[in-house]
Amino acid sequence: MKKIITFALSLFLFMNTAKADDFSAKVDSTKVIAGEPFELRLTYNGTDNNIQPDLSGLQKDFQIYSNATSMQTSYINGVVNQQKTWTLGLIALKEGNINIAPIKAGNLSSESLELTVLPAGSKIENNGTNSSENAADNKVKFSADFSIDNNDVFVKQEITGTLTIKDYVGLDFVSDPVFLNADDWTIKILEQPKVSKIENGREIKVNFAMFANKSGLTEVPALQWQAVYFDMQDIPQPRRTGFFDMDNFSVLRGMQKPLIIQTKPQKIKVKPIPEEYGNAWWLPAKALTMAGKWSDENPQFKAGEAVTREVILSAAGVLDSELPELEFVAPEGIKQYPENPQFSLSVYKNMPIAQATYRIVYIPQKSGKITLPEINLKWFNTKNNKIETAVIAAQEIEVEANPAYEETIQNEAPVAKPIIEPKADNKPEQNLHVSTTDNSPEYSFLWLIIAFGAGMFLSYLLFAGKNKNNDGGKTLNRIRKNLKNKDYRRLRDNLIKWGNENFADSAISNLNDLALVINNEDFAEQMQILNRLLYADTKEVLDYGIIVGCLKERLRNKSGKEEKSTPLPKLYE
Repeated sequence: MKKIITFALSLFLFMNTAKADDFSAKVDSTKVIAGEPFELRLTYNGTDNNIQPDLSGLQKDFQIYSNATSMQTSYINGVVNQQKTWTLGLIALKEGNINIAPIKAGNLSSESLELTVLPAGSKIENNGTNSSENAADNKVKFSADFSIDNNDVFVKQEITGTLTIKDYVGLDFVSDPVFLNADDWTIKILEQPKVSKIENGREIKVNFAMFANKSGLTEVPALQWQAVYFDMQDIPQPRRTGFFDMDNFSVLRGMQKPLIIQTKPQKIKVKPIPEEYGNAWWLPAKALTMAGKWSDENPQFKAGEAVTREVILSAAGVLDSELPELEFVAPEGIKQYPENPQFSLSVYKNMPIAQATYRIVYIPQKSGKITLPEINLKWFNTKNNKIETAVIAAQEIEVEANPAYEETIQNEAPVAKPIIEPKADNKPEQNLHVSTTDNSPEYSFLWLIIAFGAGMFLSYLLFAGKNKNNDGGKTLNRIRKNLKNKDYRRLRDNLIKWGNENFADSAISNLNDLALVINNEDFAEQMQILNRLLYADTKEVLDYGIIVGCLKERLRNKSGKEEKSTPLPKLYE
């Protein structure tokens, strides 16, 4: 009887144990290293087949890079009991003491856990053990540092940030660097990473141009990079089933482990725009130059004929997106047509160099002396913290008379209209560009639409034209079609293309360049008419025969000269 009672009591307790649900959490170590992986194991014992832990609370302080699940099931007196384990690979995203709050799974909760997260690159003591395996496990894998060259800056002034990584385990980077919480910054990588050898490893350096967009106490954002490495010390024991068993080769491969490299944020105070600077476009730079040049070295100005001028603005320590659109004031007696500026960015000695090229077409409306006003731009010199002004001085030009044209425009009496310049996509709201005058809405708007595309197209022609000598006939056919359809935009583009295809050494970028190559007064006059048809409100008509005839004649002359030339020297004379 005593044995029966004991057996029944034991069975009762066992059944209750089988039915009791529990959920627990455990880490393999309470000391971990920032950026390096460790394991958190969640274990559930019970009867709920669909139970899942809520891991959302971990994502604030950790990255979950892996989640493996295993399950064991048992049957006791018809009751299914299971043990389910989730093994999570975690990487701590910050240093210090971190509390892992209770994790919920259904109606159950695990206990909270306290972790100490050591700085990246730290060693964890092994409680006095001296095994070579433990020593290898705890060697310094990498170190990461982010430094800035200046912590006393104005808003939008360039700061050079340098990321330095010392790698001792052969890191393989699997993501691009990302700046965290960088909404108030503009950041651009300056060059590809530089790699050099150091003792027991390598050093990697990357430079960034950084611009704080707001003044006040600001945090230089932390930089994060993801990498992996092969750990030869953490390898499952292979099965010994044969010499060529593939598991034996896992010893050669090692176990791939992830890392998150993250730098520390830094606090700096960013100064606002100086009050004395006024309302001008804020342009802090280490150096700035502005220069103007004409498309022809010694331009000849004649009423009704177009002449092109380039203004080139270069600024050191500035991104191209921060350059302004310059103001060009049209003097009395001349029409001007500015194209959309072309922006570029280069790097010199770890410093961004921004450049903007502005092209302006001038068409004088009368003869005599006309003064082109000076072009000026205020900027802030960050080397001496002084306000300076870049200036292209005013220039007086002498315009030759053209009675036929001047009489025509007097009879037509055009009404002055402003150009409505479309806003470039990559420019800030602040805009210094002013409209020009004496322009009909139809042609002004058309020109402004095609100017940007034409500029890009011409750049392509200058680069690629030298390699396209077999397409001249096709381009000439297009020119004929453009003349017939009065498609002046495409006619202009195809004339310049034809010139670059057939006279590659001349670097033709506009109609005036083409006229110089053709070297025919009648053709030059047709090019001026085409300029006016593009840029001004005129009712003139192009002469099909002169344009096509001069192109063919110039090509025949070029071919004849080439046939008479001697390709090789007469070595035996």
